[in-house]
Amino acid sequence: MNIICNRKNLLYIFTAACLFSTSLHGESTGVRGAFSRSGLVGAHNVAMGTAVEAISNDVFSIYWNPAGLTHLRRRKRSIREDVRINLHENKINKISERDLELLSDDTPKFFFQIGSSATILQAEREAAFIGGAFNIYNAVLGIGAFGIYSDDIDTYNESGTHTGNTAYQAGVSYFSFAYPTEYASIGITAKGLYENIDHTNYAGSAFDIGIQTDFIPLIQIGFVVQDVGIGLLRANQLDNARDEYEFGKPVFRFNVAILSRTANMTVSAGLIKKFEDEGSEFKFGVKYDLFSNVSFLLGVKESLFSTGCIFTVFNSDFAYALSVDNIDLGYNHTVSFAYLF
Repeated sequence: MNIICNRKNLLYIFTAACLFSTSLHGESTGVRGAFSRSGLVGAHNVAMGTAVEAISNDVFSIYWNPAGLTHLRRRKRSIREDVRINLHENKINKISERDLELLSDDTPKFFFQIGSSATILQAEREAAFIGGAFNIYNAVLGIGAFGIYSDDIDTYNESGTHTGNTAYQAGVSYFSFAYPTEYASIGITAKGLYENIDHTNYAGSAFDIGIQTDFIPLIQIGFVVQDVGIGLLRANQLDNARDEYEFGKPVFRFNVAILSRTANMTVSAGLIKKFEDEGSEFKFGVKYDLFSNVSFLLGVKESLFSTGCIFTVFNSDFAYALSVDNIDLGYNHTVSFAYLF
């Protein structure tokens, strides 16, 4: 395929890439850098309709809400859960003095969690994330990368004639910092962006800023401003094309979750406000703990349903999500894994 790299051709190719990005995750309306809003990181987050900014508490918080990384400081969770279950089942004799000592010990312990997720979407598209998080005293640092790929995008010339197919790749690198305060956890993520549209490269940067807090013990609130200061610059020179720094617009995400310990259920709802759009998107999710290590997940986002499950074995979390594609109305499959050292 021969494509002349002038501005009109590039416009057609960029439009096709934007359409691809839109069909990938439903977060894009054709603005530059929208690929960073995939919503396909961590199968349990996808299965809950992405209504997770208030409850994200693992390595995947690097994407969803960097403030959630502070929950990893309390990875005595398994001990807390064991104590809670034994109390709920009136098995006091199974609670040891060591469990109580660890439960009340707030001394920061070093930890390291790794996680990855992969998604196969309609029309031969793929997306993947890998990341790690660890603590330094009371702070938590996270490093990750996300990528999307398609090798079958139609291209057109300036007269609208189909000229063939091209490939599209885009990626995001993350560096997150999270710190807990008395009233809330605060997190910030610096992002490096890369996009390749038919051998035309773009590079740029952006920031995410997030907060998580407990409104009351059973209600958690989280909000994130995603892609603050986002912009990309063409990295290679094109004939008859002027280098311009192209700015995008940020996204505001708000989420409220109600946690019922006695019912083993979490109900979460939220809104997404994209500043390039007039309206907002609604999302809703439910997590029900069938057993102490098995949970069922259900979600809806703008009338598109998702479902899945998560299994916890020792320090490992395995999750699967089935979600409806917003363009093709086919089925997307996401799997993820996280392990705590």
